[in-house]
Amino acid sequence: MRKLTIIHLVLLALSATLYADTAAFPKYDSVFTITVPEDMTVKVDSDAMVLRTRDENKIASFVFLELSPNEAHDNESARKFVERYVDEKMRALAIEVTKPVAVTEESLNNRLKGLTAEAEGKKGSFRIFYTASAFSFDDKRYFLMVSFRDYTSTADNTRYKALKASIAPSTLVGGKVGFPKDHPIFTVELPKGWQANIRGDGSLLISTTTGEDISTLWDFALRGLSMHGDATVKGFAQRRSEEITGDMKFTDLKCTKPPTEMTVAGNKAFITTYQGKMKGKPFYFDLAIFSIDGDYYFYCFGLAPQSTGKPALEHQHDIIASIKSAR
Repeated sequence: MRKLTIIHLVLLALSATLYADTAAFPKYDSVFTITVPEDMTVKVDSDAMVLRTRDENKIASFVFLELSPNEAHDNESARKFVERYVDEKMRALAIEVTKPVAVTEESLNNRLKGLTAEAEGKKGSFRIFYTASAFSFDDKRYFLMVSFRDYTSTADNTRYKALKASIAPSTLVGGKVGFPKDHPIFTVELPKGWQANIRGDGSLLISTTTGEDISTLWDFALRGLSMHGDATVKGFAQRRSEEITGDMKFTDLKCTKPPTEMTVAGNKAFITTYQGKMKGKPFYFDLAIFSIDGDYYFYCFGLAPQSTGKPALEHQHDIIASIKSAR
């Protein structure tokens, strides 16, 4: 499993829940995102992502898991695994099989193929589909989408198709990125040497691909924060900066640039910079807050080692300058 830098882990731990209709998996090293149907809830743990209907009387559930290399490391091992998995689960759940397991290769969506094992059965008054699809973006790490749903339910089938269609890589290297993912308010352009990881909580982690510890996490601030009073916005920037650096356990912290006016997408914005030590190493911390439409406000905060010579958002000057309204 790819290792994350200390900075990435800290940024992930500090991100807040934003859009419930997007989820990413795995939790701390996300490889893909899904769009969660409006009538379902999602819970992302370290080892599974589980979706259930809000109606407790419905049986539909969907689970995403990561497979170990011993379970699946190529197409043939993935094919054998999904067939065995569905067969074992049907027996473990005491489901009477009415149509035995069949494995097919299918396009989960226009970006991704998978190996799908499906069986039909009965349990009490329910007719059931039990499906498991193995897929991989790199033919190295394999994931499993498990579906347990009512054979007669059009809604369940619609959810199943929508979830498969929504599976997408969470990391983008270069090009235009919309944020938030499902309801973009603005776009940014990623130049060469930068990547964006779309997080399941709705935040956007931008970092270098060169191995340097320069990262920013883009997040919501407040909806309806009034720019008529600059003191309100400056106060938020200062307060949030001190909350985050406190959570990061910064020491020897000092503000080297109080909230200062800047321009983002033609609108007034503010940026503030701090210096301090994290785990004994000197870092820059900076935070900017801006709005595209005067209604939804965003902030991004960044970290960069002082050895790089400038704060994270200065490293990402071209990215911030590329911000444009998506509406």
